[in-house]
Amino acid sequence: MIRKPLLAGAVALACVVGSLPAHADITFSGASIANASVKFTGTGDTIQFIDAPGAAPTRDIGVSLASDPLLIGLLGNIDGLWTIGAVTSPGGGVQVAPVLGTGVFSLDDGAGGTFSGMLTWDEVSTFGTSVSLNFQGLANLTGITYDGALASLNAIESVGEATVTVSAQFARARTLTNLTANNSTFSTSYSYSVAAVPEPSTWAMLGVGLVALGFGLNRSTRTGRRLG
Repeated sequence: MIRKPLLAGAVALACVVGSLPAHADITFSGASIANASVKFTGTGDTIQFIDAPGAAPTRDIGVSLASDPLLIGLLGNIDGLWTIGAVTSPGGGVQVAPVLGTGVFSLDDGAGGTFSGMLTWDEVSTFGTSVSLNFQGLANLTGITYDGALASLNAIESVGEATVTVSAQFARARTLTNLTANNSTFSTSYSYSVAAVPEPSTWAMLGVGLVALGFGLNRSTRTGRRLG
């Protein structure tokens, strides 16, 4: 039998979760389009996303998966030049380095509207044949603007920030030491993902629900002890 305090806490949590803003679930992802790539240049230790040759206007990414089907098929661009900082080796064949600089992530909505924001990378890491940017999934797309009518993109703009991650595979194992070696140049295709960042009020609401549930569990336990 579920005691009333526990039931009340569970109901409170369910109500909070049910009222969470829809933008917390907005995601879209895809990959570089044909002949577009991410380029690592050892001389200068830079990272740059290269547009597909001949694409007009410039494009290097496409959306293939999305929580909103209206986003699938849209094209966009990652533009900027970032610098790889000091490389460290925490162990297990992993190498990590901070990334400096700011670029732009943009997506065209196909109806004249543009979604864009300032893009930074917290760090770059390598392991085996894989290289990842923002592996920890920190909010790194800020100052978001959108002048179109797609509800999901308007929702992300209303929050003002999102998380962008990028991953890529080389044909053979590459370390950050390899990627930053003088006179070296490595390019490969890549995949990316974008996720809306819940507003602080969202976490506060969820916290209220969890507190209510915990209070219910505590009272239920104490009641059970008295009855026992």
